[in-house]
Amino acid sequence: MTLTLAINTLCTFMLVYIPVNVKSESLGYWLVIATSIVYGASTGLLQPTSYETAGPSAKLIIKVQIGVGLSGLLINLLRILLLVTIPNNPSANAEWFFYTSTFYLLVCTILSFFFVKEFDLNYRRLNKEHNLTAFKKEAWEIY
Repeated sequence: MTLTLAINTLCTFMLVYIPVNVKSESLGYWLVIATSIVYGASTGLLQPTSYETAGPSAKLIIKVQIGVGLSGLLINLLRILLLVTIPNNPSANAEWFFYTSTFYLLVCTILSFFFVKEFDLNYRRLNKEHNLTAFKKEAWEIY
């Protein structure tokens, strides 16, 4: 999960860096296309990984869904704020949006590292105390 967030962070930064700094329009176009494909693939891996981390727990799945909704809301509010504050310069507006989004994803990457590490430690502790593999099999069969 942390690796896919890191890939998303890098791709978000590259999507603003490439058009501004690559001189060849053709090369820049293909680099943006390739970056977008990598970004889409990593996002496709991130979604199921988030739900797998939540496991069969309804409370954790609800928290994941709330987090996804809040992040979408925050990004849209950021976009609206940037459109209001920098209305006459679309290029600067887009650059600030992507730079701020990159920072946001970087924070998410760092926080996910701590969350996954804590989740793994708690999972191992609970697995020793209880037989969680039998619980997971039973939960999967019910699903």
